Amino acid sequence: MAICIKDLDTLGTLSNSIHLIAGKNGQSRVVRYITIMEVDDFADKPLGEDLLVLTTFSTSASDPCKMEEVLLKLIQKNISGIAIKVNRFLKEIPDSLIKIADQYKTPLFLIDKDIPFRTIISDVNTLIISEQFETIKTLNNQYEDFYTSILKGEDLGILLQKIGKQLSRNCFCFSQTGEMLKQSIQQHTKNLEVLIEYIELLNKNPEMIWQTVNSGENYIISADRDFIVFPCIAYNKILGYFVVQQLNTSDFNVMMNVKQFTSFLSIKLLEDVLKKESEAKFQIQLANEIFYNTTLSEDMIRGKLNLMGLDPEEYYYVLFIEPSAPSKQNPNILNSNYLQKKISLFVKYYVTNFLITDVSDGYILILTFNKQGVFHSIPSFKEFLINLYKIIDIPTGFKIGCSPKENTLIQIANALKLSKRSILLGKEIYPERNIYLIDDYFNIQMIMGMLNTEEHKLIRSKIISPLEKYDKKYKSYLIETLETCLKVDTLQEAAKSLFLHTSSLRYRLEKIHEITGENFFTNVGKYSLTNAYLLLKLEKIFGIDTKQLDLQDAHS
Repeated sequence: MAICIKDLDTLGTLSNSIHLIAGKNGQSRVVRYITIMEVDDFADKPLGEDLLVLTTFSTSASDPCKMEEVLLKLIQKNISGIAIKVNRFLKEIPDSLIKIADQYKTPLFLIDKDIPFRTIISDVNTLIISEQFETIKTLNNQYEDFYTSILKGEDLGILLQKIGKQLSRNCFCFSQTGEMLKQSIQQHTKNLEVLIEYIELLNKNPEMIWQTVNSGENYIISADRDFIVFPCIAYNKILGYFVVQQLNTSDFNVMMNVKQFTSFLSIKLLEDVLKKESEAKFQIQLANEIFYNTTLSEDMIRGKLNLMGLDPEEYYYVLFIEPSAPSKQNPNILNSNYLQKKISLFVKYYVTNFLITDVSDGYILILTFNKQGVFHSIPSFKEFLINLYKIIDIPTGFKIGCSPKENTLIQIANALKLSKRSILLGKEIYPERNIYLIDDYFNIQMIMGMLNTEEHKLIRSKIISPLEKYDKKYKSYLIETLETCLKVDTLQEAAKSLFLHTSSLRYRLEKIHEITGENFFTNVGKYSLTNAYLLLKLEKIFGIDTKQLDLQDAHS
């Protein structure tokens, strides 16, 4: 415990020489330092808290108003108390100072003339140093106790009970995914739902934690100020949270103890995290074998999925969740473990046999189901995807790609390939969307077969190249106009999107007809222009060397 004003009575040499005459309700104030105020402008300087001030008011003894002003400034600096020597410059302490001290609960002492300041300073410092020594001794004993517990591999609950009893406070330990691991209840607990919601908020926004840590603070106070949250951090990773209810953060010794325990708890949690990381690496290794080793038989794939905790049913989808690059690479933005847990809790409402695994560029989600499964209905499955997108909370954005429905595990590697391809195609063709099903790109996949063929060269030379050249020469927007018209149902919608009058839009479409020979308003013409537009998009997606195609066409 820290030295308080009331502890000064234990100093025998001072008990008859220093008399508390005001601010008696402030005797619990902590005293860490003691000094002498010789001049009035002392109160204008930075002082720090928990300071006991000794003074004679030598420069303002004849000016009560000035003494009042100085005392108020000291009180604003959160001093522990003030001790004034009388019968030197002051014959007695003015009633106005006594009134101020009582009003602000600031202890005010009267010091007898015959006792030197150096005696008071020496005795008070001796008391402070003795207390600090005891604090260090206590912390060292606690350090050895916690260290021994870690080496013995004691249960997390035992560690939490120890710190809970020492603090006489309710203590809680949460995992990095927000799961309450253990709790130590020392008194009636309340607002536990508020705490759980707050931990979830921190998991959603890890930048809140890193901002606090980077500012030099070791803890975060909940919105209702009832819980103090200490992030457990090691190797620049948030491993979990140690929470104390109704903790006095101004108690230096208590905070030292809690910070020390948080460090040990981080070590304890690190053990569990390293185990989980080892398991995750094994999962990734298995996933790589399943999705990239094309020589595996169906039985071998099933066996590896079983090792990953999945017992596949008759049908399955493979989903790929692709976070934006900044999210995936920055742990300050994305808590990967928390995200996977959140997805798992949601998916359980729909299917029981599923698997989610973290890979280098995103997350793979395998959904398996039988003939009676809800996912046999395409509308129901699409509704599931929309709701899944809503619960995934990645601040910088993400995309979801989905394979076709499969019923043979030998196709699982291709299913992942198609789910990734759906994102690749979708981001270019429908950038405003966030969910892409490969089944929605049937026509585009047919067109993909034309890439780098004679048909591709023919369409590029007859439609794509002439439109590109015209747009470049006249700084026009024929290709953009064609794209917009193909994406909407009516010319009125296209004109509105392009900020054109309908007659101006028709003029552009007639110009496309004039350049390419294909009439947008006939079925055959629109089909040819659609194929050309899709080939143009695929060229961009797959990085086709169009100059080489144009060159080959010119030579032919």
